[in-house]
Amino acid sequence: MKRLEFLPGVWKGLMGDLHQRGSGRRESGAFLLGQVTEDAKVVSEWVSYEDLDPASRKHAIIRLDTSAFPRLWQGCADRDVQVVADIGRAGETVNRKTQRPLAA
Repeated sequence: MKRLEFLPGVWKGLMGDLHQRGSGRRESGAFLLGQVTEDAKVVSEWVSYEDLDPASRKHAIIRLDTSAFPRLWQGCADRDVQVVADIGRAGETVNRKTQRPLAA
């Protein structure tokens, strides 16, 4: 398995973006984009799930409509990158084991 590497500043920017998008109340996520080298998958940028599917923010958990994927593939082709991984970040009110909102 190839290791996952991030260009300088990408990890910190990604974590800040996901935290802001989730507002501590819901899960947020992104596809990690970049290049695959002989030794690693190198992340240079990301695209959030809600940028691909604005309706995904209606849920406490990540739910992408299939219509998001053609936009993802076109964006990758336009920027000459590929999906190297994906990431999800739970809000404080989401139970990671069940992926359901915690009772208040």
